[in-house]
Amino acid sequence: MNAATSSAGNYRAGIIGLSGIAAGQGAAPAHPALGATQGGSHAAAYAQVPGVDVVAVCELKTELLDGFRTTWSDVWPEVNTYTDYKAMLREEGLDLLSVATSDHLHADMVVDAVAAGVKGIFCEKPLATTLADADRMIAACAEQGVPLSVDHTRRLRGSWLHLRDFLVREELGALRQVVATMTGQRAMMFRNGTHLIDMVCFLAGSGPEWLVAELADMHHDYGPAYAGDGGRNPDTDPGADVYIRFRNGVRSHISLTKTPESRGWVIDLLCERGRIRANDGGMEVWDDAGQRPLDAPTHTYEAQLAGIEELVQHLDARAAGREPPAPLISPATDALHTVEILLGILRSQHEGNRKVTFPLPR
Repeated sequence: MNAATSSAGNYRAGIIGLSGIAAGQGAAPAHPALGATQGGSHAAAYAQVPGVDVVAVCELKTELLDGFRTTWSDVWPEVNTYTDYKAMLREEGLDLLSVATSDHLHADMVVDAVAAGVKGIFCEKPLATTLADADRMIAACAEQGVPLSVDHTRRLRGSWLHLRDFLVREELGALRQVVATMTGQRAMMFRNGTHLIDMVCFLAGSGPEWLVAELADMHHDYGPAYAGDGGRNPDTDPGADVYIRFRNGVRSHISLTKTPESRGWVIDLLCERGRIRANDGGMEVWDDAGQRPLDAPTHTYEAQLAGIEELVQHLDARAAGREPPAPLISPATDALHTVEILLGILRSQHEGNRKVTFPLPR
């Protein structure tokens, strides 16, 4: 199992929001020979990166603050806890920040963090739930040169990156169509559906040109704006079917269907000379030679660890006066496409399932 690389400097990190994805300890290794526990949360990821210390966390629920102290006292015994994120930003001089709050609360925290001098930000998905929020987050970070990465997890896993490279090489010819499905109670547009839509964009290699969509029957009167509660209640976050044409000519049908039990999600990619079926369990190719697995590296990093290490590399490069080794894998500018698609779906339904073109009006 890979070890985290050392950073060039010592970085002070903070976390806003202490849900499971933010503060969970991560799974123990299956065998001592496999090495250290891998990051299954933001906190677990920070604990893996040399030269980075979580010095402060913020959460409104005091029981979650107490739980963080209990879970991580052996790693960060002197961590400071806050219920006011602005006070944390003002007092802690943070270099890195994870924003892991409810979906609709990210924008102010990111913008305020940039103003407070934070150098790199890792934000949970979706980037935002309105275009105005997404635009100001991106603008604030761009103005100060702050890398803003979004936790669209599959982008940060080796198997999905390998699939994207396979498509770019056009070993089966050009990609023509992507059919993606997700089922289960959490097949919610702004919650788990965000991951599926982002991965379709990532594999299509383009931004959307237009879409036509229909929400699930119970949400036909949902309205053109996000009306959820930050991702907690599935009833406030609809499922949907959407047909998207991307600017490079790729077409996609995405289905987010709420069912009593989850059957996960699957993506079928139709190319000129074959097709690929992909999910988190594996990837297979069908072509003239028959059916075969798409050999892909097994990821040893959880997404949060990869995303935080990537930000550290960008901060190290900036401190040394050089360019980072590569662009961010999951930049906020790409996450904006997903936000636009989500809001375009709502707009299409609200306006009688009409075609919605991009970019959406501001």
